[in-house]
Amino acid sequence: MPEDRGIAPAEAPAGISAEAGRQTQVEPQKVGLAPEEEKFRFMAEVAPLGIAIIGKDGTYKYVNPKFEEIFGYTLKDIPTGRDWFRKAYPDPVYRRKAVAVWKADYEASPLGEFGPKIYKVRCKDGAEKMINFRAVALAAGDCLIFYEDITQRLLAEEALKQSEENYRLLVNQSPAVLFKGYADGRVDFFDRKIEDLSGYRKEDFNTGRLKWTDLILPEDAPKAREAFLQALKGNGSYVREYRIRQRDGGIRWIQGRGQIFRKPDGRIDYVSGLFFDITEHKKVEEALRQSEERYRLLVNQIPAVVFQGYPDWSIDFLDEKIEALTGYAKEDFDSRRLKWCDLIPPEELDYVKQNFIDALKTSHKSYVREHRIRKKSGDYAWVQCRGQIFLDDRGKAVYVSGVTFDITQRKRAEEALRESERRYRLLAENVSDVIWTMDLNKRFTYVSPSVQVLRGFTPEEVMAQSIQEILTPASVELASAAFAEAMALESVRPDSGRSWTLELEQFRKDGSTVWTEVKASFLRDEKGHPVGILGVTRDISKRKEAEDKLRRREAILKAVSIAAEKFLQSDSWEKEIQEILAYLGQAAEVSRAYIFENFINPAGEILTSQRYEWAAPGVEPQIDNPQLQNFHWRAAGFGRWEEELSQGRVIVGHVREFPSSEQELLANQDIKSILVMPIFVGPHWWGMIGFDACQKEREWSAAELEALKAAASILGTAIQQEQRQHALRRTEEKLRFLTAELIKAQEKERKRLAVELHDELGHNLLALKLSIRSLERELTPKDSLKKTVNRLLLNIDETIEGVRRLYHDLSPGDLEDLGLTMALRNMVEDFKELHPKTKWCVKLDNLDGLFGVQEQTVIYRVVQEALTNIGKHAQAKKVSLSAYRERGGIVIVIQDNGKGFDPNKEEKQGLGLLAMEERIKILGGSFSLWSQKNRGTKISVTVPFPAEK
Repeated sequence: MPEDRGIAPAEAPAGISAEAGRQTQVEPQKVGLAPEEEKFRFMAEVAPLGIAIIGKDGTYKYVNPKFEEIFGYTLKDIPTGRDWFRKAYPDPVYRRKAVAVWKADYEASPLGEFGPKIYKVRCKDGAEKMINFRAVALAAGDCLIFYEDITQRLLAEEALKQSEENYRLLVNQSPAVLFKGYADGRVDFFDRKIEDLSGYRKEDFNTGRLKWTDLILPEDAPKAREAFLQALKGNGSYVREYRIRQRDGGIRWIQGRGQIFRKPDGRIDYVSGLFFDITEHKKVEEALRQSEERYRLLVNQIPAVVFQGYPDWSIDFLDEKIEALTGYAKEDFDSRRLKWCDLIPPEELDYVKQNFIDALKTSHKSYVREHRIRKKSGDYAWVQCRGQIFLDDRGKAVYVSGVTFDITQRKRAEEALRESERRYRLLAENVSDVIWTMDLNKRFTYVSPSVQVLRGFTPEEVMAQSIQEILTPASVELASAAFAEAMALESVRPDSGRSWTLELEQFRKDGSTVWTEVKASFLRDEKGHPVGILGVTRDISKRKEAEDKLRRREAILKAVSIAAEKFLQSDSWEKEIQEILAYLGQAAEVSRAYIFENFINPAGEILTSQRYEWAAPGVEPQIDNPQLQNFHWRAAGFGRWEEELSQGRVIVGHVREFPSSEQELLANQDIKSILVMPIFVGPHWWGMIGFDACQKEREWSAAELEALKAAASILGTAIQQEQRQHALRRTEEKLRFLTAELIKAQEKERKRLAVELHDELGHNLLALKLSIRSLERELTPKDSLKKTVNRLLLNIDETIEGVRRLYHDLSPGDLEDLGLTMALRNMVEDFKELHPKTKWCVKLDNLDGLFGVQEQTVIYRVVQEALTNIGKHAQAKKVSLSAYRERGGIVIVIQDNGKGFDPNKEEKQGLGLLAMEERIKILGGSFSLWSQKNRGTKISVTVPFPAEK
């Protein structure tokens, strides 16, 4: 496939191209060819490019030596263009594309030079080369092609590109800081790592504001300067180490590696090099020095024998502790009178030799082995030998350096531990709790057989399970957090008694879960470091079930308490029932909670309908299910429910255990378990409250049933209370109606009596007065009857005035003639005349036109009754009456400072006050009374406007 890589093809020698053109033009004449052909061949033979001439019939006429050198093909190998394409491009697809491009170029430019193209060509030896082709179409129809091998050039360009990329990566990724410094102390940095190293910005150095020598500690500057001067005397390269002070005051160790470049006159041109931060290296060197010191102390202080052994079993010990270990003196070994193999029991010697041979086969050439030795006393001791084998240039062992520990006590402890584990395993395999151990990577190392009873898995199956396969996600999170916390505490404050107890939910083999209590503690090595976990798992599913039931019972009782409180505070149970059902449903942890109400159809049969429902999130409500409206118990196959509920018994259980006639309707609602409680209002079966479990089957404890029975009972009581309240309100309404009618009748009777008093008794008294007045005129002043007649006239006048007042009280004419406001004022004036010593304060808004005749009469009578009571009982010195408009009605306040009374004693109130209150309530108003002995009485009345009732 031709490629265009932006590479300019080498220019074909113009003379060769011209000579080839002349040859093809004159070739048919076959005259005068020798000089031109000789010239062409000479130029082609020495050309640095491959050259070929292809006839217009596709045959190769000529290839030069460079062509054969590049490709290895001769004219015999490629007699035609077809042969060339088949050999040069063995891939058919690639070949077709190359031929297509060639033809397209030829057809576009049948005469003259084609555009250069780059192809990948398969050579005769199988090698592939990248060739830059340049073709020239000659006048005679032949084609002259130049071939330039650019494989190496392309590789060099790619290598240069990769080298530049590698250089950029080196500068960016190298931990060193690349710099270019000058004789005056200035320095340029090529990346921003200098900022991390020094704390100063790169620009601070590049602009010359800061010199590198400004950062070198004064005490290190002379040594650094001396290293630079020595480099000037030598080949110009140096390595020097010194300290610098960072911008924040910190100290860093620097290793500078540089090369000094000079000008032709020998003066310094610049310095190029690298800065390395060797602070950590210096710390390591210091640590190494201290380590060597500690090693010397360690050899003397550690409870181990340091040795250097040789292939012939001879051995050198570095201190005297060998005597305490073996009973032999150190000189016995140093003098070679005793070798290490002399102490090894024969039955263990082969193991020791094989261990050494195996170590030689490893890459690290080290070993750890444990065996016994026979001490000088004849007793045996257990030792652990840790050795490093050192080889010569031929790979032969020269010596072994290592330490030998006395592990006799540990071996005895391990034997005791094995015996203890044997007894422990015997115990673990015969208890109901699951005993287990795991490593610190949370992989089980032992599980007791009782796990099969708990989870259904064999111990082998559990050993292969991960924590995620054993615990539910919530329990995985809890267990992981507890383990991480224990490990964190252990790293801060080790505690051999540390343990933790968790309640975790585990998967069983059948897909269910079981709640367990897990108590765990660390297994520790001889140094007290945690090396594993020991745990005991106990089945607490029954306890959790009891706790859940108790928790649900408490939640249900709380919901019942809330329900009772809300029912007591509300005037209608129906306003609160939706919220109450939500409380009960959530407390009982069910899917749905609902209420059905019974009714009697015309045939006298009991039917029921769903009235209210609460459904948990994600659960389909059934309130709009037509099957649950006008539900006929017996016709639907639920006759058992009607009989049980009507007798006060509950329906509870799993739907799968119910009669088949009941299962279909319940299963269609996805109900797995159900609880239904009857609701009684008094002795009457009013309906039922139900609870559905749709997610899974659930058992109801006796405590939960009792709590929900209480809920049903409270609901029945609330319904009964509301029914009674409705009945009481209806009775009160009837009573108030009768009272209003009675008041009307009373006012009518008063008017009748007033008319009779006025028309009959009034006229008769007036006639009597006139008659007696006539008689009085006929008597002389000295007549003895004169005084008697005058007294009679005075009595008659008083009687007429009393009849007039009685007439006015029975039928207040001022109210009809003058209006409510003036009638009240006249009433006050009348009382002032009757009680002249009493001080009055009267403030009346204009109340006319606000009320009808009946309302005005009631207001007038209430004020009249209040003033009458004051006149009869209060003995007040001050009385106030105010009436004013306020918020859709009027307010009337009557107050005195008389002797007062105790309003809590009903006998003191009398019928007058009760009548006043009842009159005001008939108008839809309110009546309040305050009174206290020796402090007076206050009556406040509000009457709404007729439109506001």
